[in-house]
Amino acid sequence: MKTFLPILALFLTSITFANTKIDISYKLMSVTENTIVDGLDENTEEGVIFITESLHLEAGVRIKIRNACLIILGDLTGSGIIDIDETATVTLEGQEQGRITFIDRFLADDTCQQNTDQKTFKHIKDVPQGLNYSLYNMSGRLLDKGNVDDYIQNYIDPKTYLIKIEGYKLKKIVFKG
Repeated sequence: MKTFLPILALFLTSITFANTKIDISYKLMSVTENTIVDGLDENTEEGVIFITESLHLEAGVRIKIRNACLIILGDLTGSGIIDIDETATVTLEGQEQGRITFIDRFLADDTCQQNTDQKTFKHIKDVPQGLNYSLYNMSGRLLDKGNVDDYIQNYIDPKTYLIKIEGYKLKKIVFKG
């Protein structure tokens, strides 16, 4: 019984902290050298959510984000490069100020909405109605969100957008009606 209690305590502690959001504000408040934010450094079992109060890039530094979701509660400022690969999502709740260059930019309105096991679609008319969607401009800024319906399935617009539909991968789309 004496050996069982410490093992039980260790097990409960590991369950409690497995889904914890990790605050990395102290690392990203002012970034002065190239940095990698990799969720696999923290956890190899599931996606990791990193939170920071703000993100400031100095002197053109580069931040690479992979295997994680980064939530920026405040503003994104400074000058530099943010490289977000296909295994990552960034949610910006504040404003973007400065000269930030994005590589494969995808700013999300919901935390961790990109999954690798999601379906693809050829045309939006193939998607069942009622599913949630988020529509972004090509720089990743959220433009609209709602449910797939006749309006969005028949919408006509010659510009290219990014659309994220519940259960489907992010896709570039030109609305052809």
